[in-house]
Amino acid sequence: MSDQDIEELKGQSDVCLVFTLAFADQNIVVGINDTRWFDDNVNITCFLDLLSFFIDEGGVGEVKSEDIREYSRNLIDKIRRDYR
Repeated sequence: MSDQDIEELKGQSDVCLVFTLAFADQNIVVGINDTRWFDDNVNITCFLDLLSFFIDEGGVGEVKSEDIREYSRNLIDKIRRDYR
């Protein structure tokens, strides 16, 4: 990859790789998780990070929580607020 290509990969997650691929007509959000550790909390957090970044490219910000249930509730509340 060129430096310019790498600059286009923007994302954030502390448990897995989450980034967007920007194309002329659409953006694709990609999440890559290493499931070999078989830690359900890490796997679920990775999914929530991916979903959060898909909803708001600014990242997980205000909805992120170490508690998975709270993180899920925060994300659902954000979706309700933003997509009425």
